[in-house]
Amino acid sequence: MDLATEQLIISLELQDLAELSIFRKGKQRCREEDAIDPFEEYRSELLATRDSLCLAASLQTAILTDATAIAELSSQNVQAEEDRRLALDLSAREAAGRAGAANAAETARAAHNEMMSRARPFKNPKAKRNIEQ
Repeated sequence: MDLATEQLIISLELQDLAELSIFRKGKQRCREEDAIDPFEEYRSELLATRDSLCLAASLQTAILTDATAIAELSSQNVQAEEDRRLALDLSAREAAGRAGAANAAETARAAHNEMMSRARPFKNPKAKRNIEQ
C-alpha cells in the first residue's frame, strides 16, 4: 500500500472518531469518567501512526534525493581504506627490505673482517716466518 493511501485511511478513521464522539457524549455510566476511553486511545494511536508515516516519507525523500551523494561518499571511503592498506603494506615491505639489506651488509662486513683477520699474517713477512716455524 502506498503512503498516500495509508494517510487517507488514517484521515478517514480520524473523521469517523470525531463523528462518533459527538453522538456518545454523556453516554457513559456513572463514575466511569476516570476509566480509559477506548476512542481516545484509538485516536492517539492513529495520530502516532500518522506522524510515523510522515517521518518515513521524509526519510524516503531524503534518501532518494541524497542517494548519489551517499554512494559517492561511500565509494570514496572504500577507496581511501584500500589506499591506506596498500600504503601500510608497501611501508612494511620497504622496512623489511631495508632490514634485509642492513643484515646483508652486516654479514658481508663480518665476512670481510674475518677474511682480513686471517689474511693479515700472510702480508707480514715476520708473521709468515712464525707460521712456517
